[in-house]
Amino acid sequence: MSDDENEVDATEIEQQQLNDVSGETVTLTQSSATYIDADRVELTQSAARIIDADAAELTGSVAQMVEAETARLTGSAMLGARTETLAVEQSVLGLTRTTDATIADSAVLMLAGDEIQAANVRAFFLYAGNAEGEVKALLDWRSATIVGVVAGMVLFLLSLLGRSRRA
Repeated sequence: MSDDENEVDATEIEQQQLNDVSGETVTLTQSSATYIDADRVELTQSAARIIDADAAELTGSVAQMVEAETARLTGSAMLGARTETLAVEQSVLGLTRTTDATIADSAVLMLAGDEIQAANVRAFFLYAGNAEGEVKALLDWRSATIVGVVAGMVLFLLSLLGRSRRA
């Protein structure tokens, strides 16, 4: 085992920068890790590039990609996620795919889910089987279709203009 890889049943890491961390329970406080593989991950004021876990909890933290059965974010940011159950409060999400989500006071770039409960959520694009609560979506599937059709028509017309100038 190298200095950059730690594998233990339960570990608490404070104010360290690590590459790979794995174990049953990994707790990072004011630390960073490139890759975390654990049954349970807890990040507090920390950063992780990739998290692969059964359960992940982020508080005041940042993650690039989270793949977990259950993920809970409070005051955190996540670029991408694939989860079964997602609970988010006062956080920012990038691209997220989940089965069940509960989101409050947060901003979302793209969220796809089967069941979504929301309160005061701003989303650029939201695709849900069933969504309940207050979501301000800037782009839903209908408006995305319209934007796609209009963009296609504009590109088609521009290509016709380009051909007529060459002729």
